[in-house]
Amino acid sequence: MLPPLRRLFRILCVGLFVLSTPCVLPAQSQLKTADLNVFNWRLIGPWNFSGRFSHVAVPEGQTLVYYVAAATGGIFKTENGGLSFAPIFEHNGNQSIGYIAIAPSDPKILYVGTGEALHARASYRGNGMWKSVDAGKTWQKIGMEDSYYIPKVMVHPKNPDVVYVAAEGKLYDNEPNCLRHDSAAALLPSGSRETINATPKRSNEQIKRQRNQDC
Repeated sequence: MLPPLRRLFRILCVGLFVLSTPCVLPAQSQLKTADLNVFNWRLIGPWNFSGRFSHVAVPEGQTLVYYVAAATGGIFKTENGGLSFAPIFEHNGNQSIGYIAIAPSDPKILYVGTGEALHARASYRGNGMWKSVDAGKTWQKIGMEDSYYIPKVMVHPKNPDVVYVAAEGKLYDNEPNCLRHDSAAALLPSGSRETINATPKRSNEQIKRQRNQDC
């Protein structure tokens, strides 16, 4: 190593040592509790994985008003065809939405099934069924607290008080008979996964069940 380079190397080492040596601030420069008031709390985790929507519901005959269900972000409503959205399901103890159903006979009546049925690490259980009679301004819980995941909800075309709910219940259970949930068992046989389809144009609504005995 050449002498000039050796001197430069020594100077760099001395400089690094000086910079790494902790210095003591004078008393007037010590941090005080009041100095920390400029900082705000922020969430550092765990995060809810989102970035996807589980369902979109549009009232019959509407072109500007519709509802969007976020997988882990609640429900958003637009009244101007998507130019702007407003959250309408923020204070009901759950942000995982599985399905939104609008009563065909009254567009102000909404039914929401919570719990996205994706069955992934980013899916979160719901807290039952919710109903709104004023187009999402207020909500009332109507049951099925332990339904966990609701992939589909259908409302009778003429009677908005008649509702069909596909509820899965727990994905895993210690019970060997695979019975998921009492409320779901009223509609779905034990040990089966089913989807419901309806024919709204017919006077007597037909429900088609697709069974899958795989548990």
